[in-house]
Amino acid sequence: MFITRCRTFISYTPEQGVIPNTGRKFVEQWRRDTFTYECLKRGWNRIEELGEGEKWTKDVETEEQWAHLMWRINEWQCKWEEANDMVFGKDIEALDHWTFLSY
Repeated sequence: MFITRCRTFISYTPEQGVIPNTGRKFVEQWRRDTFTYECLKRGWNRIEELGEGEKWTKDVETEEQWAHLMWRINEWQCKWEEANDMVFGKDIEALDHWTFLSY
C-alpha cells in the first residue's frame, strides 16, 4: 500500500507542476545504491561493538564522504563475512525501500 501511494505521488507531482518533470530519478544514485548494500547494517553494528565508530567517521563531513563511508563499511563487512563463511539472507525491508527508490 505504501509503495502504491508513493508511486502515485511521484507521478502526480510533476503533472501538477509542483516539481519539474525532467525525466530523471528523484533520488540521487548514491541513496538508491545504499539499499543494495547487504552488509552495511551488520558492518556498522560490528564497528560499534568494536568501539571504532569515531575512527571510521573521523573527518567525514560531506554527503559524498558519508556515501563513500557507507560503501566502505559494506565492502569491509561483506569481505569479513565471506572470509568467515557467514551467509545471510536479503533483508526484506531493504528490498521494499529499493522498490520505492527506483522511481
